[in-house]
Amino acid sequence: NQERLDADVRNELKEMRVSVEGIDDLGRLRIEIEGMVNRIVAAVDTFQSDERNRREEVFGRIETLAKRMESMEAEASELKSSLEAQRMEALRDALTELPNRAAYDEQIEREYSRWRRHGRPLSICVVDIDHFKSINDTMGHLRGDNVLKLVAREISRRVRSEDLVARYGGEEFIVIMPETDQQSALVAAEKVRAAVAECPFNFNNERIPVSASFGVATFQEGDAIETCFERADKALYRAKAQGRGCARFFEVGM
Repeated sequence: NQERLDADVRNELKEMRVSVEGIDDLGRLRIEIEGMVNRIVAAVDTFQSDERNRREEVFGRIETLAKRMESMEAEASELKSSLEAQRMEALRDALTELPNRAAYDEQIEREYSRWRRHGRPLSICVVDIDHFKSINDTMGHLRGDNVLKLVAREISRRVRSEDLVARYGGEEFIVIMPETDQQSALVAAEKVRAAVAECPFNFNNERIPVSASFGVATFQEGDAIETCFERADKALYRAKAQGRGCARFFEVGM
């Protein structure tokens, strides 16, 4: 548009120069000049009109694009929230509402990396409900589920907010305890063990004793996640062998 306007104005000025050179009559000269000026003004008006229309079209497109982007951003945000909700749901045990095995795997990897970088104490505790199969067989699976939920609640209540309690599978739970050395981990496990033993669980108006055994292990130099877990698992079985309902730390060499 700018180039066309420039060409039109130059052509009119060129014609004006030619016309003026050949005209001796001032009246006629005035008419010629007025016509040429009017044509130049018309060309400028056309240019401005085209520019105004072009700007309006561009602004309209920008406004439409802005609305589309706003809508897309809202959809993306909603999708992100939905995906995060689905992810969190996938990391949660439906029965106990605790984090599940997958959530534990994610968290222990993070804590293990932090332990390797900074060397701060890190312990894990494996928890297993004693004689759970007998509970299911004598009282039914519905009450067995209630025992699982009750124990899960007690464990969660007795540990710190920075600890992760997860349902590892079946009647087994696991606790990740950052910044916790072996003695502190064993003390914490003993508190949880006592709380579980005191849980009020009744069946046919009779109190049913529920207990759990605990195996505790602290990460040591050269440990992998699996080796520390294996020590905690061995400690758990030693606790069960000693009469169940015990908290035991697995010491090196035992």
